[in-house]
Amino acid sequence: MVRNRWIGLILTGVAMLACARVNYAQDKQDVVPAKPSAPRDLSGTWLGDRIGGNVKPGDMVMTPWAQAKFDAFTKLGDARSKMDPRRDCFPLGMPRDMYEPVPIEILQMPDEVVILLENDHIARHIFLGMAEHPKDLNPSWMGHSIGHWEGDTLVVDTVALRGETFLDGAGHPHTPNMHLTERIHRVDANTLDDQVTVDDPKAYAKPFVIQKTYRLKPGWHVMEYVCEDEWTEKLKTYYPDGYFDGAQ
Repeated sequence: MVRNRWIGLILTGVAMLACARVNYAQDKQDVVPAKPSAPRDLSGTWLGDRIGGNVKPGDMVMTPWAQAKFDAFTKLGDARSKMDPRRDCFPLGMPRDMYEPVPIEILQMPDEVVILLENDHIARHIFLGMAEHPKDLNPSWMGHSIGHWEGDTLVVDTVALRGETFLDGAGHPHTPNMHLTERIHRVDANTLDDQVTVDDPKAYAKPFVIQKTYRLKPGWHVMEYVCEDEWTEKLKTYYPDGYFDGAQ
């Protein structure tokens, strides 16, 4: 089974409109009815209802520092894609990597929740039962996440994120000190609600929430996706001429 890829389109400009609505093109698949969900059951394969997330008008208030960086990025016009981590196949980071138009798959264990992202084939590890983050964490693309349950909502705290990524395809910046508080709740058998509170005082005048709705895709699993597959010529630079002759 092959799903149509959106990555090439995003690179040519669609990603820069991260809040634009799109229609998802899907190959024909067998329809598998959803099973009734149990409390605290987030498991399954999910697809976001749009590219990007939802922010209420006026909630995202940039500081002068962030506004200057955002304006400089915007003025690049078509050259913006060269500044996007995606261009060189770096991870998109949090929370942006959760907002791509490809599936995520959630696996639950007693002491951990794992979110597999088809985009970049990345795994998020959310450790349960930890009262606090370890000291002296090295910054990483997805950060370090710990979680606990409040009723039927999984509350996820994420820190130690790298500062080279954007919040979205439009280029909104953040600092390495950004702190994310995520509330993941299964609304019904087919709907998952994810609300991420962004707290980054150097970049934003106040915390704000990015909301995302996901729909269950019964019978789906994340597929292998390697960013470099979009850049076949780049792969060839690592091998001598003629290496791939006759390989296809």
